[in-house]
Amino acid sequence: MAELDQVIPLQAELAFAESGINPLLRDPEGFRQRCARRIEQGRTWIWVEAGEIVFKADVVSDTPSVIYLEGVWTNPNRRSQGYGLRCLSQLGRTFLCRAKSVCVLVNEKNELAQKFYQRAGYKLRAVYDTIFLN
Repeated sequence: MAELDQVIPLQAELAFAESGINPLLRDPEGFRQRCARRIEQGRTWIWVEAGEIVFKADVVSDTPSVIYLEGVWTNPNRRSQGYGLRCLSQLGRTFLCRAKSVCVLVNEKNELAQKFYQRAGYKLRAVYDTIFLN
């Protein structure tokens, strides 16, 4: 919980990039509560170095069959230096000890993210459409 105030803007940035809706403007208190709940449930994984978040990922679903990740983020100052790959690979090894697979969704237009996941050993399994309802 000590890093909640650092996690919130990162998660909001990711939500805005994907949906075009800024959750900090739409429902700041509800968004804060959702981020805090994930941390309390042990579903937010971060690496902090010198007081700064280097990597973040959230577990959205955790079953014996699959663990689904979202909100995967690497500090822009640390990108292309192996930090994100190292963290995502370690998470994958950790999660595959208790689940059959680990999944992420990535926007088809985000080619850099696709390459990142491929380098970490993820493979394209299907194509989905995201629909945001008001």
